Amino acid sequence: MLKILLIDRFKLELHRATKEFSVYVLVAGKDGPKVSPVPEGNERSVKSGTAAVSFDSLAQLLSRWMDRPVIDQTALTGEYAIPIEPIVREEMLALKDRGRAATVATAPDAPAEAAGSGIFGVIQSFGLKLEGRRMTLPLLVIDRLEKQPTQN
Repeated sequence: MLKILLIDRFKLELHRATKEFSVYVLVAGKDGPKVSPVPEGNERSVKSGTAAVSFDSLAQLLSRWMDRPVIDQTALTGEYAIPIEPIVREEMLALKDRGRAATVATAPDAPAEAAGSGIFGVIQSFGLKLEGRRMTLPLLVIDRLEKQPTQN
């Protein structure tokens, strides 16, 4: 119904396309994840500083304040007990800086002293890794959209 409303009232015209982007790919580290799976049926609540999170959800969270999209390619399903405090600390640093991920987007190929800091270090402590790659992603391209809606 919303799509029909946008097309009718705002003369929305769009199409799907693909484009190559620089992304971060979330992969398991060489020794595998250092976080434990949450048994099925456990409630999804914050307990003792951890949250039950899937790696896909973690990638979406990281995409919010990284300088490029984060794509989950761990091939691991289910939810894992992820420590919240280090992620929240890095997010607060990013928000404080106000530059989109200026403090968290230390390049993965940065010098050794920087590689263990910031969000890259936090992710490594979980037994995961963020790798910079180029990947083709789907897009919705808006061709036309009126600023003022038509009358009822």
